[in-house]
Amino acid sequence: MGSRHERVSGELARLWQMPSEITRVVKTHHTPPRRGDATFVETVSVVCLAEELANQAGVPALPIPGARIDQSRRAALDTARGHLGITSEMWSGMVQAAEHLRDQAGFGAANAS
Repeated sequence: MGSRHERVSGELARLWQMPSEITRVVKTHHTPPRRGDATFVETVSVVCLAEELANQAGVPALPIPGARIDQSRRAALDTARGHLGITSEMWSGMVQAAEHLRDQAGFGAANAS
């Protein structure tokens, strides 16, 4: 789903006349580049991780029952975390904090679909 989702999102951003920088981030947010312009790389990494954080907290942007993280997605997430200096331990804490916020907002794990 990732590449199709990115292409469609990028095309919508272009059609909506979003700035080219935003369109570029939207088109690549599942696959952070390994190198390049630091601001772009970090922005893509933040969007990539934000989407995954919501998924892991049980409030996915696009609910997909039983969806699992495949190897290429895991590599993209590792790349994004590396760009931002987020360790596995830090990531676990972020997931726990997101789950807490989800519960406080009344979504709860049982309601996240």
